[in-house]
Amino acid sequence: SFYNMTKDGQWIVAGAAWGGSEETNLHLVEVATGLTEPLTDVKDVQIADPLWSDDGTKLYYRSNETNGKDFHVFELDVVTRAKRVVLVQEGYNAPNVISKDGKWLVTVQFPSNVDADLYLVNLQSGTADHLTPHEGNAIYGAYSFAPDNSFIYVTTNANKEGVTRRATIDLATKTLSFLDEGTKWD
Repeated sequence: SFYNMTKDGQWIVAGAAWGGSEETNLHLVEVATGLTEPLTDVKDVQIADPLWSDDGTKLYYRSNETNGKDFHVFELDVVTRAKRVVLVQEGYNAPNVISKDGKWLVTVQFPSNVDADLYLVNLQSGTADHLTPHEGNAIYGAYSFAPDNSFIYVTTNANKEGVTRRATIDLATKTLSFLDEGTKWD
């Protein structure tokens, strides 16, 4: 169904669903040997969007295992197999990008296919801060943290043209600053 590789190229997490269903479980694949072992074994649950921590020891993913309806964001320690919920919200939520130091996770919530919001999750305290409050429909996607975690790089169509543009969001002030404001679109 999907896969994602660690930055060092040693491990792959792969999602497999039987018979074309969307009921997916995660499997860990050692790249050098091809050895595969299950990371999750749940029934009637959808799991997707795995994201590796920078050091390759933790996975973040979305799953509806809590109530069968809402997609919450989970953390799985690949070494110990300890699992915990890091974001509980109604609707469709997924991990988007993690800071290099592993302290912060940006998640995306999709109220619809034309609307998306970003949340900053403090992985130590468990708090989540809504980064992109807006009216109407706008799509936001996060791509990376600044080296000092002071801002994130995003793309969004939350501008007067409604065209997707590159921007940053200051994590202290939630200020959105476009990187290509002067670009003319025909």
